[in-house]
Amino acid sequence: MREYMPALIVAFDGVLADTLDARANAIVKACAEEQIDVQISDVRPLMAGRSLDEAVQAVIALRAEAGLQVDQTTADLVALRAQRHYAAQLAQGVALDDTIRREIVQASASGHRVALRADSLRRDVEPLLALSDLEHHITLLRCADDRSTAGSSRDTTLSRSWHAIDARLTAMQIPRSQRRVRESSSQTAVLASAFVDVDAS
Repeated sequence: MREYMPALIVAFDGVLADTLDARANAIVKACAEEQIDVQISDVRPLMAGRSLDEAVQAVIALRAEAGLQVDQTTADLVALRAQRHYAAQLAQGVALDDTIRREIVQASASGHRVALRADSLRRDVEPLLALSDLEHHITLLRCADDRSTAGSSRDTTLSRSWHAIDARLTAMQIPRSQRRVRESSSQTAVLASAFVDVDAS
């Protein structure tokens, strides 16, 4: 019977790195600068599985449902401001989950392929990995701004990321039955379940 190399896929944002609150706060600050009143309690549930740009659009959509319209130019400005605020918060450091960190190191030492799926941009993720000494344990890093031929251009970044991860692991001959995942929410785990055996965090 053929033995396959196992794989572990971990969500960077919200599982390995405690970034969801920082990302939500960045959007709240950016909205305030554009005179848009939003509460952190409304923004926080929108973060998992979304890039900052997508999360801003989700916030704008919520306001539209309440009859509070925001034009696209203003929404774009909010997204730009949020990126700056988020980068500034990351520069002050971000906490990594010790349990997940150990799991990644142990999986890598056991010969597993380890993939990280990030909602953040590559320029934000790579420096944190370098500081954490996890770089050499990661086989594949997939970030929100990475280009991909997998999936559709109309897909969300979460969907495109999972299609790209699936394509890469399939090319490595790692079947779905040999993949484990630590996702950031029950919603993101639902999408992941099409590609792996899910154990959502």
